[in-house]
Amino acid sequence: IAANATGPAQGIKMLQDQHIVTPIIESFTRRVYIPTTNEKVITGSITSFKKNEVNASIVVPDETYSLETADPIQYQGGSTPFYFSSVSSGTVFNKDARYKISSKSFYDNFGNLKEIKQINSTTSNLPVAYQWGHSKTLPVAEVQNAQNNHYTSTNNTTNTAQITIGGVPGVSIQKAITVDY
Repeated sequence: IAANATGPAQGIKMLQDQHIVTPIIESFTRRVYIPTTNEKVITGSITSFKKNEVNASIVVPDETYSLETADPIQYQGGSTPFYFSSVSSGTVFNKDARYKISSKSFYDNFGNLKEIKQINSTTSNLPVAYQWGHSKTLPVAEVQNAQNNHYTSTNNTTNTAQITIGGVPGVSIQKAITVDY
């Protein structure tokens, strides 16, 4: 991938440059119909990566895409086959047009997830925001149905967290906040 890549291609280049090899960029499931060997793609997802907007030395997941189709897609051949994601000319990330964005993520300067927005979800379009404590090393709160800029929190040396949502003081939580993910 070229050094002048942009968007998701730049994110993949950063993963390569930092020797980060474990993230899965595209995943899909094929079904083989027997007795023929006709293969069709029935599900798929893509995670794109980007340079962190706050700290350019960190690469973070950006958007997730889900394959949306009413019928299984011909794996190879046919009039509308499934296309694997690729980087063309070393700079442009390409994906099958039937992938639709399902979420977008936002991060702080440490690469911690601040907020995730579900997009085009049939069950929920509600954002989920995260608050980090202990010198931004541990998540201390998950706020559902709130954008990260819709609430504030303060942590002090007595281990008390004060969370304010929508400008109205909320609850004072003593000692620790248990967050289940």
